[in-house]
Amino acid sequence: MPGTQLGREAESCISAEGGLSKGNCISAGGGLSKGNCISAGGGLSKGNCISAEGGLSKGNCISAESGLSKGNCISAESGLSKGNCISAERGLSKGNCISAGGGLSKGNCISAEGGLSKGNCISAEGGLSKGNCISAGGGLSKGNCISAGGGLSKGNCISAESGLSKGNCISAEGGLSKGNCISAESGLSKGNCISAEGGLSKGNCISAGGGLSKGNCISAESGLSKGNCISAEGGLSKGNCISAGGGLSKGNCISAGGGLSKGNCISAESGLSKGNCISAEGGLSKGNCISAESGLSKGNCISAEGGLSKGNCISAGGGLSKGNCISAESGLSKGNCISAEGGLSKGNCISAGGGLSKGN
Repeated sequence: MPGTQLGREAESCISAEGGLSKGNCISAGGGLSKGNCISAGGGLSKGNCISAEGGLSKGNCISAESGLSKGNCISAESGLSKGNCISAERGLSKGNCISAGGGLSKGNCISAEGGLSKGNCISAEGGLSKGNCISAGGGLSKGNCISAGGGLSKGNCISAESGLSKGNCISAEGGLSKGNCISAESGLSKGNCISAEGGLSKGNCISAGGGLSKGNCISAESGLSKGNCISAEGGLSKGNCISAGGGLSKGNCISAGGGLSKGNCISAESGLSKGNCISAEGGLSKGNCISAESGLSKGNCISAEGGLSKGNCISAGGGLSKGNCISAESGLSKGNCISAEGGLSKGNCISAGGGLSKGN
């Protein structure tokens, strides 16, 4: 029995400060942790880990601040993240990642600010994005991309401002666009293009400037867009939309700047997002969301810094998280949560720092 108990402790341990921990562990301070671990401070963590501050984390990890994270990870601030990761601020992220700040992101990623993003990515501001990407600011985007600011976009892209776009692209302002493109303002456009500006457009439309657009539209700047739309800057967009700047977006939307987004949305900066959303900075997000900084997130969300998150959430900073959540810093977490630092956690939780934890 004593041998069995010791073996269990070796596999599922809690290392409060440093040293070496192996097997489903929680390393509160630093050192080396291996196997489904939570490293609250720094050091090296391997195997389905949560590294709250820095160091190296490998295997389905959540690195709250910096260091290196590999395998289905969430890196809240900087460092290197590999494999289905969420890097909240900067550093290097590889494999189905979300890089909130900058740095390098590879494989189905969302890079909120700058740096390099590869593979079905969303780069909110600048840097380099490759493979079915959305580059909100500028830089280089390749493969079914949306480049909101400028730079180079290749392959079924939407370049919101300027730069070079190739292959079924939409260049919202200027620069060079090639292949079934839409150049909203100036520059060179080749191959079955639509260059629009303002007014009222209905039915599978692209309104480059402003006004009201209805039915599978792309509104490059502002105004009101309804039905599978892409609104590059502001205004109101409804139905499977991408709102690059602000305003209101409803239905499978991506709101790059701010405003209100509803239904499977990605709100890059602030405002209100509802339904499977990713809010990169602040505002309100509802339904399977990722709120990178603050505001309110509801339903299977990841709130990188603060605000309110409800339903299977990961709140990296603080605020209120409900339902299978991971609150990296403080605030209130409810339902199978992991609170990395302090605050209140309820329901099968792991509170790495302090505060109140209830239920396993």
